[in-house]
Amino acid sequence: MRALCWNGVNDLRVETVPDPEIVNPHDAILRVTMSATCGSDPHFIDSYLPTMKPGAIINKGLTLRTAQQHGQKYMHRLREHVVKGELDPAFLATHRFSLEDAPKGYELFKKKEDGCGRAVFTS
Repeated sequence: MRALCWNGVNDLRVETVPDPEIVNPHDAILRVTMSATCGSDPHFIDSYLPTMKPGAIINKGLTLRTAQQHGQKYMHRLREHVVKGELDPAFLATHRFSLEDAPKGYELFKKKEDGCGRAVFTS
């Protein structure tokens, strides 16, 4: 069968791979007719991820489940706690940059250099 295979940074290829097989009684084989890359996921294609190696999650018998918490629903409640001084979100920012230094901050964040996990930009 043909499959889109991630072989490394900026290296996606359509390749011939073995047909999947049922190994466990709870396995299922799905026929995917269309897929897309979410706007938040291009870093899996064009960026360095030290924990993601080619073949890391393919054919490993892993079950991946994801979820998303709808932040907008709770933003007003969180803001109230911040305003009252009950919650200090400062620890979430690993680096702070002026808007003039935004290109430098973006590069640090993108490359995960200097431990940059979340950059905050201020005017």
